[in-house]
Amino acid sequence: MVRNGNNLNRKMPSKVQIERAFEIKGVCEWEFDSHEQVMDEDAYAIRDILKLKESWKSVGPQE
Repeated sequence: MVRNGNNLNRKMPSKVQIERAFEIKGVCEWEFDSHEQVMDEDAYAIRDILKLKESWKSVGPQE
């Protein structure tokens, strides 16, 4: 089972690329789970640590 926040976008690897990279095509199901979305603070931290200038969709704290 692959759970994702249903927020893949053009700046991120596609579902096909992910399945190919992990050799999981045809052997797993994808499930959308809002708890798997990228959080704002995590996105900022990753950009800072890796010195990335690009950004991607993220969400604020969920209550």
